[in-house]
Amino acid sequence: MIPFAPIPEAENDALQAEISRVREACRNEVGKILSAAKLQQEELRKQLKWSEEKQKADLAVCKIRMEREIERLWRESSGENFIEGPIRKLPIELLAYIFRSYVESGVSPWRLVKVCKSWMRVALTTPYLWRYICVKLPSVTHLPDFSASFGEETYVVDGRKQTSQGNKQICSSPAELRASLLRSGAVPLQVEVYFHAKDGSQVKPFLSAFRIVLGDPVSQRIELLDMAYMWLPDGMVQPDFSIGRFPLVRELRLPDTLQSWNYSLLKSISMTTTRIDTLRLGGGISPELTNCCSFWPLIRTLGLGNSSQFNIISEKLSNLKRLESLLNHWPDQGTPVSTWSKVRDISLFCHPRDLDRVILPNLESLMLTDVRDGFTSDHSMDAYSSISFPKLTRLEVATIDLQWLTKLSLPLLVELVILCSVPACEALPHGANAVFNASTLPAVKTLTLTTLWLDSTLVDVLSSMCDVVTVTLCSSRDRDSKFGVRLLKRLNVERPLICPHLCSLTLGDPDHPVLTPKKDAVPLIKKLVTSQRRRLENVSVCWFQNRTEFENYS
Repeated sequence: MIPFAPIPEAENDALQAEISRVREACRNEVGKILSAAKLQQEELRKQLKWSEEKQKADLAVCKIRMEREIERLWRESSGENFIEGPIRKLPIELLAYIFRSYVESGVSPWRLVKVCKSWMRVALTTPYLWRYICVKLPSVTHLPDFSASFGEETYVVDGRKQTSQGNKQICSSPAELRASLLRSGAVPLQVEVYFHAKDGSQVKPFLSAFRIVLGDPVSQRIELLDMAYMWLPDGMVQPDFSIGRFPLVRELRLPDTLQSWNYSLLKSISMTTTRIDTLRLGGGISPELTNCCSFWPLIRTLGLGNSSQFNIISEKLSNLKRLESLLNHWPDQGTPVSTWSKVRDISLFCHPRDLDRVILPNLESLMLTDVRDGFTSDHSMDAYSSISFPKLTRLEVATIDLQWLTKLSLPLLVELVILCSVPACEALPHGANAVFNASTLPAVKTLTLTTLWLDSTLVDVLSSMCDVVTVTLCSSRDRDSKFGVRLLKRLNVERPLICPHLCSLTLGDPDHPVLTPKKDAVPLIKKLVTSQRRRLENVSVCWFQNRTEFENYS
């Protein structure tokens, strides 16, 4: 036997280090394999559970149909004579379709359940009635009021209290959420989540419901997800939190301040859907949001709280049709000139001179707020470019300088709404005729003015707009006890007849009621209404009395 030569001590240490490294790498690899296997097993258990629940729901529907058919056969064979309403003779499928239309109009499905046992059976086995879900735990604080059209309603069904708001089921616990999801079968979902915790003690009851909503298989059924009023303390959502796939999502709404889990959610949506077309963000677009999402070319409706990083993303919005909210100082001098051929409705908060940065050939509605808070213009028309909006039909502006309107080409503009917070001498330094004329506004039929202007200016405006049909005038002056008197007198004179096609006249609104004494204005209004030369269909005034109220004199 030939003896082996002894290994030097230095080489022995290196070998031991290499062996330790290999062992550690093997342990890490084994850990990853076990973790992946565990996740796969958990996913299979979830799929099996939902498959069993869907099977139970299908069996319940079949049982109800069988019982109803047996009941019908028994009655026919026994010759039992009974009276029933025509609606009871409808097939279950048709009755379910009627119920679905009823709930989609915004009414709680629990109302249908409470009518009778027959309707209860049909309603509880019609999944589309239960697709509207609102997750709202009792710890919610600082949330806005729900829709004014529908308040919260409570129903007691089978000894359990059920709460809804409009057509949405309010789920205040994970158990209620699971029950709602079970009733909804496998149909697409519209989910709203309301939660705002002050500290971590309120989060634990919510995390279970949170995981259900954002995890598979529920996430695969969501087509509308509203999380605008949801906030979790930092660190409550772990980095390994599992967010599912969202192949059906069409509309997404997120809170003002994005947290780490928001970016994980957006990344998952970006990777798994081709249907999203509506995105509403309370804040702006961060660089991380710009880089991690690839769905920008799909977006048709975009709502933003501010214009942070918007110049970077604007060129990717090739299918944008509607831009919501007032972007702060956008467009500006740094905005790249681009054409948005599909935009129909847009809201801007910018300097009018920057309007030419975005070319909108098919724009139909524009709401513009002038960023200037004081009168700084030198009234020079050279500061503005000539811009054409060939398809614009509605324009709403809040500005301190109306001279720039003469630089716009608005051949189809029908409705004009103006809010002006400065006197006419500053907003119209060259006179009302320079802006309100047939060449600048050739097709306007509806005019709404909320201004500081005196009646003499309003008379000049209306004298220049012969084709206007509907007029609403409001005075934003704190004390104007003679608002409208001179105007009403001029509308009553025979020659020249101001606004010969006028059909509707409204003075004041709830925010700017008329302070003029009724004894001064009402006789003029009645004379105007009874005038043989006028064909007025509506004359209304919002008076400021003990309470603000509208009066119609037609």
